[in-house]
Amino acid sequence: MLQDSATIESKYKLFIEKVAASKLVWGLKNKKGWANSESNNGEGTAIIPFWSDRAYAKACAKDD
Repeated sequence: MLQDSATIESKYKLFIEKVAASKLVWGLKNKKGWANSESNNGEGTAIIPFWSDRAYAKACAKDD
């Protein structure tokens, strides 16, 4: 699902505001390590996603 740059910018600002207020970020981890994904920049760069709210991270968790 591709988003326009205004939507991306809005979500980015909201993430920064929430993290600055709570001083917390949420990630997903199991016995093998942190959940990660490949960047879409075409260079094979691995990224670790973070969320500003536990519920958002939990909604993305599947299986382990």
